[in-house]
Amino acid sequence: MEFFSFFCPYCYELEKIHNIEKLTKKNIKNITIQTYHVNFLGGEFSNVLTKSWIIAEQMGIEDKIMLPIFKGIQETHTIHNIDNIKKIFKKKASIDENIFDKFWNSITIEFIVQKKNKEIIQSQIDYIPLMLINGKYMVNYSTIENVFKNNFPKKYIQLIQFLIKKND
Repeated sequence: MEFFSFFCPYCYELEKIHNIEKLTKKNIKNITIQTYHVNFLGGEFSNVLTKSWIIAEQMGIEDKIMLPIFKGIQETHTIHNIDNIKKIFKKKASIDENIFDKFWNSITIEFIVQKKNKEIIQSQIDYIPLMLINGKYMVNYSTIENVFKNNFPKKYIQLIQFLIKKND
C-alpha cells in the first residue's frame, strides 16, 4: 500500500525526481500495489482529488495525470475545482468530460472511494509519503532517500523486494 497526497510537497518532489509510481510498478512484478490518495491534507478539495485519483486508476491513466495534477496544485496553482481536474484528464489523457462524469457519478467509484478511505483509517498512518508492506513494514521515504542518496531507485526496489519476501 502506497500513500500520498497531491498537497504534499515531498510527495511531489519524490514523484518528479524518482517517478515512484512508475518505478514501483515497473520493477516489482507479481504483487499488487495499491496507491492511496489521503484526505488529511488539503481540506474538502482533497476528497475531490481522491475520487479523481481513483477514476484515473480505474481508467489506467495514473501515469498521465499524476505529475500534471501535482504541478497544477503546487507550482502553477491552476487546480482549484473539479473543472480544472477534468481539463487535465482531457488534455493529458484524452478523456472526454462526459466519460469523466460517468465515472464520477458511478456507484462503483463511490464504493471504491469509501473502501479506500476505510483502509486508510485502518492503516493508522499519520504521515506521507509512505509505503506499507504486508500490513507490517512502513517504508519512510525521507529516511531511505537520505540513506540511499544517489543510488535511491535501485536500493529502494531492493528494499521493497526484501520486505515483501521477508513476509513469506
